Amino acid sequence: MAAVTDLWHTSKPKTSRGTCAEHGKVPTALHGRGRRWQVRWRAANGRQCKETWAKRADADRRAAQVSADLARGLLGDTATGRETFREVAERWAATAHHRPGTMERTERVLRRHILPTFADVPIRAVSRRDVQAWVADRADVLAPSTLSSTYAILAAIFNEAVRDGLITRSPCSRIRLPADAHREVPPPSAVQIAALVDAAPAHYRAALVLAASAGLRAGELFGLELDCLDLEAGTVTVRRQLVGPTAGAPYLDRPKTAKSLRTVPLPPVAVKALRAHLAAFPPRGVELDDRSDPRRPERRTAMLVFPSSEGEPVRRSNWARRWEKLVRRADEALVAAGQEPIAERTTLHTLRHGYVSTLVQAGVSIKAVQTYAGHSNPGVTMKVYAHVLPGADDTARTVIENALGAAGAPMVRPQDPPQDESAGQER
Repeated sequence: MAAVTDLWHTSKPKTSRGTCAEHGKVPTALHGRGRRWQVRWRAANGRQCKETWAKRADADRRAAQVSADLARGLLGDTATGRETFREVAERWAATAHHRPGTMERTERVLRRHILPTFADVPIRAVSRRDVQAWVADRADVLAPSTLSSTYAILAAIFNEAVRDGLITRSPCSRIRLPADAHREVPPPSAVQIAALVDAAPAHYRAALVLAASAGLRAGELFGLELDCLDLEAGTVTVRRQLVGPTAGAPYLDRPKTAKSLRTVPLPPVAVKALRAHLAAFPPRGVELDDRSDPRRPERRTAMLVFPSSEGEPVRRSNWARRWEKLVRRADEALVAAGQEPIAERTTLHTLRHGYVSTLVQAGVSIKAVQTYAGHSNPGVTMKVYAHVLPGADDTARTVIENALGAAGAPMVRPQDPPQDESAGQER
């Protein structure tokens, strides 16, 4: 259990020092220096822990809290609660099981949005009010969805601190995040996709057709190798993705999730476009690190189907600039032809959304769509694309009509036929 000690006075003086005029007690060598009250206890691992407080009431409250937590087995070595948030965050980031892309994003989020506020604050000194104030501050610079994912990292660090016994409770409790008034970007129409393809450099045109007709993510598209195409069977198999870190060379890695390993059927328009592309731009070998098997990473020659015009792997930053240019050219052509321009915020990933939306609207089963899109489970597909499902009212009408409509006239008889008044009378 925790005990409270008066550091300024002693009841067992070793020498006669008299008493202090202020308190009428025998002073110690620490009298009048620093905080007066010390809370001391022994952690479950045997280590002695100490904290000092200026006021006796605060020390008593802390001792009661520590005693209760020790009794419940919540505290291991809470002296480490004096660690700063930065120390805990860095240890969490170093031991968390993250994919390379996630590690890079986590480091960037910590550096830009979390550590500037919490870095040098003791981990146990952060309150729920501090976290709520941080959310309000970040809401001015981050979109709601981005803030939500950033907050998830902050909450994960505090949850880890709780599991390690550094704090008894996470301050990320009942935190109010801003509502995400998500504006859905409408996928391009067939006419707009044709305009995008026409506006793209020749060696990227088949990539846009494939993105729109098979729903590949950007990394899957630019990491696609020749042996993943079976144009006779009309399929594309996703085995790897190209990862382009902010710093360092691009490399091949496993797809986003285990479910992203998949084979997708290709429509004839995609097969035709890919045949023309391979005839005009035969794949050239590109030397890349392949980390798709983390136990056996290797340096090898990858036969990329869609390298850059220089024969190098496509970098995310370079592609973003190319995309902006080809969207502008496509818009100019559409407006000149009297067509609607492409919606703002349309990206290559929007073509993937269009692919999935088209399948869902056509009534393809959610399980099949999940498989083709490489979603981790059907719930993800439903959550994102439920708004494009065929009208539930019309579906319900059709199903029930098919079940009951065959009964014909008896089901729609307005009233019972007149009864013979003599029926049932005794004769």
